[in-house]
Amino acid sequence: MEERKKEYIEKLKSHIGSWLERNPQNDYKWKEYIVAAPDLFELLCKLEEEDIPAETKVGIETAINYFISPFDIIPEAVIGPLGYIDDVSVAANALKNTFPQVSKETVLSHWKGEADIFDLIERITGDISEMIDASIWEHITKRLVNYQTP
Repeated sequence: MEERKKEYIEKLKSHIGSWLERNPQNDYKWKEYIVAAPDLFELLCKLEEEDIPAETKVGIETAINYFISPFDIIPEAVIGPLGYIDDVSVAANALKNTFPQVSKETVLSHWKGEADIFDLIERITGDISEMIDASIWEHITKRLVNYQTP
């Protein structure tokens, strides 16, 4: 994995860890999803290195680029870790589309999170419409098409 991606994982862990320390009683509804952000990002990076169809790889790379971009729709630089909710949603969508192309064993060998990854992705993708306003999600998905255009 590229060094910049490893550094980004550490940045995510630090940012989210600090948020949790400052708010130990945090009962934010989507906290589990935000806490999973570093593991989701790392899974995307590991799957990117696998031998998978090109169109699937483009979806993974798009999600990675969206995660890393400081100019996303819900900016964590402005609102803190709550801003990762769009990144997590994009990652979950990409992973859901990737799973049929990759063996379960491969996914599990790269997953470092505590939750069942397949259940987690189903829950996140099922909650997108509750987490993110439909017009904002539409804007995000249109933006993702631009990331994929050479």
